[in-house]
This record gives sequence, C-alpha cells and structure tokens, in this order.
Amino acid sequence: MIFKRQKIWWLEKTIDGRRIRESLSTTSKRDAQKLAEIRIAEILEHPSAVEKKKKNYTFAALYALWEDRVLPFRKSPANSQEKFWLDHFGDRPVVEIRRDEIDIGPLNTILMAMLGMSGLRSFEKSKGVARD
Repeated sequence: MIFKRQKIWWLEKTIDGRRIRESLSTTSKRDAQKLAEIRIAEILEHPSAVEKKKKNYTFAALYALWEDRVLPFRKSPANSQEKFWLDHFGDRPVVEIRRDEIDIGPLNTILMAMLGMSGLRSFEKSKGVARD
C-alpha cells in the first residue's frame, strides 16, 4: 500500500510479520506505485534488504550533529567531560556502545541532547526540511 504524507509518497506493508514503512521519495503517484512494486520484490527476494536503509551513526557523527544543532543554544560551551566521551568513543557505532562502558552521570546531559536530536531529525524529515 502506498500513501501520501504531505507531498511525498510512502510505502507501508507488512511482510512476514514485519512492518515496512519507508519513503518512496517521489511526488508522482505513478512513480510511487512502480517504486513500491520494485521495493516489495526486493524485500521478498532478499529479506535483509529491509535493514540496509538503517544508518549506523558513530558517536562522533552524533556529537557533530549535537555541536551543530544543540550547542549553539546552550549557555555554556561543550565541557571537558563531553569532549572526553568524544575522545573515548569516537568513531564507534552508537549501537555497539554498551551500558556498562558508560558512567551515565556525567554523560546524561549529552545523551539526553542526542536523544532529543534524534527526535528533532525525525521531525525535520517529516516536514521535509532535514539537513544531511
């Protein structure tokens, strides 16, 4: 099934119990129908194709987003503790960072900001104003 969100067409389908919802990145209904058929065939042929669209952000990439979009609105600059975490985790994918590696107390500020950033990015994408 395809549906329109604002001006963009989206695919929404359940395949083997997995819900797939992704942008078809087109404003044309005819193109969206063709793209949806192609994408569904791709997923049926290669179930792992669903995973390929997910991004594995590194800690450094999220920190850069945070510096760019959140830090300018803070009253104080990034502190040494926040920079310590950047040096410590650097280019590691965020999904690989385990809870036992983190002393959550000092990291709480930046972690909450990054989670807020994730929500902001989702909101920006829904409004079609996302910056990549």
